[in-house]
Amino acid sequence: MLPLNVTDWNMGEPNNSIWDEDCVDTEPPTGKWADIPFKRQLKFICEKHIYN
Repeated sequence: MLPLNVTDWNMGEPNNSIWDEDCVDTEPPTGKWADIPFKRQLKFICEKHIYN
């Protein structure tokens, strides 16, 4: 499995515009990322750094 060390933020993102945007969603039709509130229930992917 490859690490998820990529970003594809939409222009101006992440912006934390409502002070509670700790999650990421994809914006149609481009699929670019935008930060969104945690309150929305969506499927997710997590990235965890592993230190040796």
